[in-house]
Amino acid sequence: MERARLAHLTRHQHILLRLGELIAYVECAGSLARRAARLAEGRLHEKANLRFDPAALAAISRVFAREAALKVAADGLRWICAATEVSDADVPVFGAALD
Repeated sequence: MERARLAHLTRHQHILLRLGELIAYVECAGSLARRAARLAEGRLHEKANLRFDPAALAAISRVFAREAALKVAADGLRWICAATEVSDADVPVFGAALD
């Protein structure tokens, strides 16, 4: 995200919307994790849907969090490298710089 901001990539609507999609995935994963934690602690609102037990919702939350992390890692790297014209030889160096 910082590289996109520094390179002024957010001025391009397509890149801005793609980054927004990734941000939404991460926010949804965080929201689901917080909901699973509240259910496990017994602090979920009384009108909330109790379709899943705490263990099942925790598992669903972990799966979605992993999918969100993979999507951000793969798609984020793809969009930033493509938009900033990182060469194929520089992709491993760029990926290592992210760690």
